[in-house]
Amino acid sequence: MKTIWAAFIILSTLSLAQDSSTKPAQPAAQAAMADLANAPFRNSALPTEDRVNDLVSRLTLEEKVSQMVHTAAAIPRLGIASFARNMKSAFSNWDTATGSTG
Repeated sequence: MKTIWAAFIILSTLSLAQDSSTKPAQPAAQAAMADLANAPFRNSALPTEDRVNDLVSRLTLEEKVSQMVHTAAAIPRLGIASFARNMKSAFSNWDTATGSTG
């Protein structure tokens, strides 16, 4: 279940990964990204479960583990940027990403 949740969060940040790239891609990297442009996990018309299953099947064990922490590592080969999750609970209003309440 945690893997599915992490994959869902990754899918929700894909647009950020595409927009935040400031480095020009190398020709080989551009070709790889072009192949990924049509990957099922990037197709928002597909059901979320299908997208998650496709993305999880592409992740290595190390990449899956890297997504299970508060600050998730980037996965450049899939065009996924690093990100930090806001950790709020029902009992606290503390935002660990900014160190503030609210």
